[in-house]
Amino acid sequence: MRVDRYKRHTFYALFWTVGLFALFKLLLFANYASGFRMVQQDALVRYQLERIALPDPVHTLLVGDSSLGNAVSAPLFSAVTGRPALSLALTGSFGVQGSVNMALRAMQHHPEIRNVVFFQTLDIFQRRSGTWPYATVDPWCPQTWRSIAVSDNVTAIDVLAGYLQFVTDLGHLRHGMTDMTPELSAGTLYTEQADSRFNNGGRTLGVKNWITGTPRERVVQALDEFAAYCAARGVRCIFVFGPMHEEVIAHSAGYVREVWRLLNKTRHLTVVPELFPLSADRLGDSEDHVAPEFQAETTRQYARRLEQFLLP
Repeated sequence: MRVDRYKRHTFYALFWTVGLFALFKLLLFANYASGFRMVQQDALVRYQLERIALPDPVHTLLVGDSSLGNAVSAPLFSAVTGRPALSLALTGSFGVQGSVNMALRAMQHHPEIRNVVFFQTLDIFQRRSGTWPYATVDPWCPQTWRSIAVSDNVTAIDVLAGYLQFVTDLGHLRHGMTDMTPELSAGTLYTEQADSRFNNGGRTLGVKNWITGTPRERVVQALDEFAAYCAARGVRCIFVFGPMHEEVIAHSAGYVREVWRLLNKTRHLTVVPELFPLSADRLGDSEDHVAPEFQAETTRQYARRLEQFLLP
């Protein structure tokens, strides 16, 4: 009798846990369908979509995560390369497919685009599909990315990962409900960094920062497919890694070797063949965020390095 009661209680606990998790995810999807700004991540997406709609010409499109948003000033990049550039940085939560979706939208609005630069953080290829609905159900999302997202959500390991992400979603929701728009820096056109930074001693590295996972080959392949899509339209698709703390790179040699092996197998993607290590005194509130006072210098560095790969 006691065993049966225990089984019933376990079943009910599991039922309510799964139900609440599903309900919250449903609310996030409804958020995008209704257009209501429920979380700061959503507000950042909408801000970048508004910038796509601006009439200014775009020659070079920069898409990626927060490593891009904090490292590159698009106006200065434009001045150095002599080509008008637009940066549509999201965050790492969207994965590479979030960047693909942004690129597709921008290319629809700006047929004059000649170059699409994917500017992603070092560990981006070991991350699962974007947890935010924009990355998976956006109607512009290519079928390859839909397939990756669906298969990610049905594997056993991702069930556990989904529950862990549920806690993160709640945190975003809690903060997003009090501030419906991201705090944008006038200088970077991206979200403000936290006060606690590497270059002021507020942040430190540990073993948890080393990249020890395995890069996901099918995501690299899908990015190469998008590069083929671009090439068929006379657009060059370029991949470059964002800056990273030099110690993270040093302690992630196995992952880095495998990433280069996969990237070297691509046929349509133009890959910038180097990493961009930075010391702690040039980093802000994350190991891949350039401190704001060094953004101009980093922008010039990337602009000069990428210039040789850009179509005129």
